[in-house]
Amino acid sequence: MIFMMFMGLALASALFIVVLRQRQFFKRHPLILTGAFFLTAFIFLRAAIFNHLDSAAGMNMGEGKWMASLELIGIGCFIVASLRAAKTRS
Repeated sequence: MIFMMFMGLALASALFIVVLRQRQFFKRHPLILTGAFFLTAFIFLRAAIFNHLDSAAGMNMGEGKWMASLELIGIGCFIVASLRAAKTRS
């Protein structure tokens, strides 16, 4: 449980620091920020499932398609942002 609190704090802090330092970039490419948020949430939840916190809480988060959806939405945001950036350069 303590590991998950530290991991959540580290992930949130890292995302916050990157956003603060790269404000101009994220203003031009907001989908990258959205994708980073979804992938960070996926990593955190995947680690929670790996540590069996879901079964200790009486939930079964490992089943279902929502974990894959979270990951694919994040990756999709990166793809769309990349295509937009390539389109504006050419």
